[in-house]
Amino acid sequence: MALVALVLAGGLVLARERPRLLALLAAMALAVPVAILAARPVSVDEPIVAARYCLVVLPVALLLAAVALARGEQWLRARIGAWPPGTLTALAVVGLFVAGPLPRLHARPNNWTHHGSFQYAYDPARLDWRCPPEVPRFYRELATRPPASLRLLEAPWWHAWENVYFPCYQQVHRQYMAIGFVAPPERAASPSGLPRAAELPLLAPGRSFRFRNFVHVSDEPGLRRRGIRYVVFHRSLEEEMGVDSADYRVDIAPWLAYYRSRYGTPVYEDGAVVVFDVDRPPAGGGAR
Repeated sequence: MALVALVLAGGLVLARERPRLLALLAAMALAVPVAILAARPVSVDEPIVAARYCLVVLPVALLLAAVALARGEQWLRARIGAWPPGTLTALAVVGLFVAGPLPRLHARPNNWTHHGSFQYAYDPARLDWRCPPEVPRFYRELATRPPASLRLLEAPWWHAWENVYFPCYQQVHRQYMAIGFVAPPERAASPSGLPRAAELPLLAPGRSFRFRNFVHVSDEPGLRRRGIRYVVFHRSLEEEMGVDSADYRVDIAPWLAYYRSRYGTPVYEDGAVVVFDVDRPPAGGGAR
């Protein structure tokens, strides 16, 4: 509401002094939302999608808010005299930041700032999505460690936020997370060019992909570079995330066998997850 008030105040200033400019800005800002409302594209009912379609409104709104703040500064200097330039703008920016969603989104650690639990609706009470009532015990054990002191690799994963509980797990254990690709390295890419939906080839041509938070589970140098301590294999995403979809079905048995031969007995194992400590020497000796 404060931002709306600033935009309206800036609009009144321009209406008096530059009405043609205001008309141009209003046409720019309203044309796209009107077109979107008329076209009704897929998923426009989701707030983050509607906001993305309507980004053209943002620079116009910020411009009008800036006009209002500049006039407010002038008014204060005329009456107070020694008013420091930019103070009102700084107060407005700090107030909007504190009152907005950014402090919750950018709490550390949070590897899921674009997950729907953060972005679908900024009022949690309006979010039609809930974390599961319970999480694997391993994550609660990690919560006894200092926050942000460890890095986990979660494998496999799925990219559709509405059925991914990894952010819920991170809110419990408060450690950094990364995603592990699990497609067999020798498997030919699918017609889409991907070895598995939501994954990239292990050996991408020209090594054009260099992600900080994605690494193949077989990439031991990559695990070391990213400081991964635990690799968490999820036995059945389909069951764990509560969906009935072939996209979630991944055979991780070969990777479990490989990790057992490479790193020995898991440090934690239950019906949902199998966890290996990849920071300890590989089974059978050998330098890493």
